[in-house]
Amino acid sequence: MEKILRMSNREGECFFLLLAKAAEAVEMTESQLTIIEYLEDIGHHILCGAETYTFDIRDIPWDKNCVSEDIAFLQKMIGSARQPETMEKLYFYMWQPAEIICPLLEQFSELLEGMSYDAAEDGTEKTKVFFKKGSGWKVCRDENRKIYTAEYGARGYYKLYEIAREAYDKLVREIVDEETAVDLIREGRILFETDEDANGRGYCIVHDEKYQELAPWSSAKRKYECIYGRYDAVERRVPPVPPVSDIPNLPRV
Repeated sequence: MEKILRMSNREGECFFLLLAKAAEAVEMTESQLTIIEYLEDIGHHILCGAETYTFDIRDIPWDKNCVSEDIAFLQKMIGSARQPETMEKLYFYMWQPAEIICPLLEQFSELLEGMSYDAAEDGTEKTKVFFKKGSGWKVCRDENRKIYTAEYGARGYYKLYEIAREAYDKLVREIVDEETAVDLIREGRILFETDEDANGRGYCIVHDEKYQELAPWSSAKRKYECIYGRYDAVERRVPPVPPVSDIPNLPRV
């Protein structure tokens, strides 16, 4: 069966970013987050190529251990993307009319339905790590370790936090704007931060030496390497603040 979806670059930009916007409303597994970020990246860079774009669904970074689960997730996101309220979030009616985007979503759904795959049968237990991604922020729930972490960044700075279960639940269960999300994240314990200073001398502040262990999913390591690869950077290490469980009014459940 055909595995290719063809579209103009303008249609493709709207199509991929619309799917990414639909996913902001739900909690995702690690493999689902990887897929959504892959599609979102295509949407942000698609105009750099030729006038038309050919998308092969076999190029999606599928995790062979959960292909069927992730296909079901994408089908759910397609349904959400069809809704007018999702399109309006990024003014999609101004970019491409629904009568153009919706047929592309329908074609994508049909391609997914006809996709064959070989699921892994190695008996390994799935890692219970879940995410929710917003505009400029991301939160993670490590169910095995009962650790909740979050990152946000914009305009050259980046911060990584350990947050309380209550803050995570609020970010997952409610649709919040970027400012509200950042306010909730900042109530937690900061682990790591970087800033590309305006004078060209970037810096890192390590608040907890175990930041990579606590949040191996985060962009912190990449940000650290980027800062030190591009600047005559300054690294600061500060005494760690108490864990979230020891901060009043922020109990870990």
